[in-house]
Amino acid sequence: MNTRYLWIPLILAACHKGPGTPPHGFVGKWNLIAVHVAAYDSTGVETSSYTYTTPPGSYFEFDAQGRWVESLYPVADTSLGLSGTWSKVTDSTFVLTNPMASSSVVCSIDTLNSSTFAFSETRPALFNGTRHGYIGYTFELIQ
Repeated sequence: MNTRYLWIPLILAACHKGPGTPPHGFVGKWNLIAVHVAAYDSTGVETSSYTYTTPPGSYFEFDAQGRWVESLYPVADTSLGLSGTWSKVTDSTFVLTNPMASSSVVCSIDTLNSSTFAFSETRPALFNGTRHGYIGYTFELIQ
C-alpha cells in the first residue's frame, strides 16, 4: 500500500482552525454587545472592573482591505475617529491603527468562531496621578 496518500488527511486536519472558525477570520460586520473594562495595578492584580452593555446598533466592521470602523450608534460617524486600519500579526493577534491616536493598539483574539468574536487590548494607566498600572478592554461581538 502506498502511504503517501495517508498524509493528505493529516495535512488538511492540521490546517483547520477549529470547529466553526470562519474561513475569512474576523472580516465582516460584528454586532458589539458588551465591553468589559478592568483596571490592574502594576503587579497585574485586578483592582476593579465593569461590563458595559452597548447601545443597539453598535458594531465593528473589518474589511478584507485592512480597514475597520466602530460604531457606538445606529449610524456610523467616522468623524468621531472610530476608524482606521487593521493588520494581522499572528493567528491570535492583530493591530488596530487609528490615524487620530498617538499609537497603534495590539489586540488579542480571545474567541473567534462563526457566531462570536471577542478580542482584548491593554493600555498603560496612571491612577491618582501616582500609581502605575493598566486598563484592559475586552470587546464581545456576535454576528
